[in-house]
Amino acid sequence: MDHLEMVERLSSKANVSLEEAKEALETNDWDLLDALLMLQSKEKLKDLELSADTTSEAEQKSDPETAQEAKSAPTNIITRFLHMLAGLVKKGNEVTIEIKRKGELRLGLPLNVVLLLLIFLFWCTLGATLLALVFGYRFTLRGLPFDESVNNAMEKAGRFVDNIVKSADSRKSAEDEEESE
Repeated sequence: MDHLEMVERLSSKANVSLEEAKEALETNDWDLLDALLMLQSKEKLKDLELSADTTSEAEQKSDPETAQEAKSAPTNIITRFLHMLAGLVKKGNEVTIEIKRKGELRLGLPLNVVLLLLIFLFWCTLGATLLALVFGYRFTLRGLPFDESVNNAMEKAGRFVDNIVKSADSRKSAEDEEESE
């Protein structure tokens, strides 16, 4: 479509003069939709009549606001994703994993730090967690509405490890007694 046809089309669809249509198209690098939106923002549109024979999908919308929303939809998705991610980071900083020994708090880490350790240093974090359990440390979660059920499960895991350690100690004691006889 050449420039003259675009000017005539915009003029007829937007009910503006040919000069206004040409000026709007030149300002927007001959983008018909952008020119239409510019005219709308300047409130020069009287009755917008877009038909199905337009070339752009966004132009097929009967409402210029819908066309603007369609044009900025990827931006809206990215913005919503970033807001959701920021909310998750904020919530992760509010939730704390506490490391205790004999009821005394030894260390409190935000959940985000623990997740980063698990992602980047999985085996080290897993090994350190198991060693801490063997040496009598307990882990509790604070800051979630269901933290008690999680804490109960972590306490059961701690007791399980304690039972394994005690049974290993009792076997070693029994073996030592047999060797000394």
